[in-house]
Amino acid sequence: TVSYYGTGTYSSLALGDDYYHLTVAGNVTLDYQLSVLGNLNITGTLNSNGYNLYLAGNFNNSGTYTSGANSVYLIGNHQTITGSNTFNNLIKRNNTSASLTFPAGSTQTISGTLELDGTAGDLLVLKSSTSGSTWTINHTGSLKYLSYLNISDSVSVSTLDAKSNSTNSGNN
Repeated sequence: TVSYYGTGTYSSLALGDDYYHLTVAGNVTLDYQLSVLGNLNITGTLNSNGYNLYLAGNFNNSGTYTSGANSVYLIGNHQTITGSNTFNNLIKRNNTSASLTFPAGSTQTISGTLELDGTAGDLLVLKSSTSGSTWTINHTGSLKYLSYLNISDSVSVSTLDAKSNSTNSGNN
């Protein structure tokens, strides 16, 4: 685990752009795409500056995340997003058993492309951190690709959005 602390802005990360677990407790502005094979913990400020983020673990945000004109690729199997966040493009494609858990009561705003895809044999599970409590995606962008999903407790993503190849698991 690598942590960046302090009140200054890092124009580049001292140890490069590939990490296992990364904690941003100071102010970080990216100067290249960022790959995190574990969890990304934001307690300070992370400005992507338009560079893509590849994340295999959880996106834990209790600070400030600024996306810019980038994409966040969720490349792990069972992942969680914490906090209410604004993403430009949010993309999760899986061909194995996978889930994406949203905090109950949270809103994720996507201003660009929203792409959430499972496969016929392995639906991508979209669920709340608390069963029976809803989560929201506010998609204001023009492109939305949703397929092979198993959706529960969603205010905004329904099986109608995801076409006939998805499952409504209740409370949508």
